[in-house]
Amino acid sequence: MALRLVDHLATSWRDRIAGAVVGLALPNSLAFLIAYHAVMRGGGAPALLNTALPDKSLFRLVSDLKLSLVLSSKPCDGVEAES
Repeated sequence: MALRLVDHLATSWRDRIAGAVVGLALPNSLAFLIAYHAVMRGGGAPALLNTALPDKSLFRLVSDLKLSLVLSSKPCDGVEAES
């Protein structure tokens, strides 16, 4: 079941994540494993983000890594989506 979900997400996200660095701000869980493998199968490079960092440090890290997308289980206050 989990592998089917990974394949489905990888296919759905492929246009968005192929060749991109994708931030994962997720707790250690099944959701993290599925997102990690979906990014890999979709041709992206997962970047693990430590959500225990202060917001300022985390935003600097996201900026320095030039992330195309951040997958998170929580909303990020003060972050504006760019198109």
